[in-house]
Amino acid sequence: MLYFAIKKGNKYIQRIRTVIMHYISPCGYSVQVKVLSGKKRTTELMGQLIKATNIKHFIEKNLSCMESEPFHEYIRRKCLETGVVQEHVIKRAETERTYGHQLFRGLRTPSRDKVIQLAFGFRFDVE
Repeated sequence: MLYFAIKKGNKYIQRIRTVIMHYISPCGYSVQVKVLSGKKRTTELMGQLIKATNIKHFIEKNLSCMESEPFHEYIRRKCLETGVVQEHVIKRAETERTYGHQLFRGLRTPSRDKVIQLAFGFRFDVE
């Protein structure tokens, strides 16, 4: 499991997620979103990630400035922030209703593909 720091409210969140999904997830790593505690700026971490030759070293070096936010809490918070109903996200993501609600309750852990489907369900863009 890899953890990545993203500062709450940062406008580069989707860009960072794209980098993570494009470069890290295909390597077989499972990725969990982390919220940056404020010790480093997201742009600084993104620059370091792009330059990193060893992802494990990058994570070990930056682990101290990361704190966990479970995926289900993140997607629930995004619903509140965007004013979108969970049911609409699930339907737009073309996800089976029961499974979708299990994701929102934290009873299931989504695959990388399901996370991307949910991003479409939220109508997130790359930025």
